[in-house]
Amino acid sequence: MIEQAIVDAYDDDDEQLSGLHVVIGDNLAVPFETTVLGLPLPGSPPGGAEWIHTFRRWAKVRA
Repeated sequence: MIEQAIVDAYDDDDEQLSGLHVVIGDNLAVPFETTVLGLPLPGSPPGGAEWIHTFRRWAKVRA
């Protein structure tokens, strides 16, 4: 999924981040309820939540 999100980006991290931002914006079902920095999380993840996990994997590689 990372490759799908950054297909048009060069090796520049900013361009790859922009690509991930676009696919999250296009695919994440919003609004959904959650609490930031605490609980509860939604009972079931919203549609498109897999893109958030994709972003997290991408960010770990960059760290």
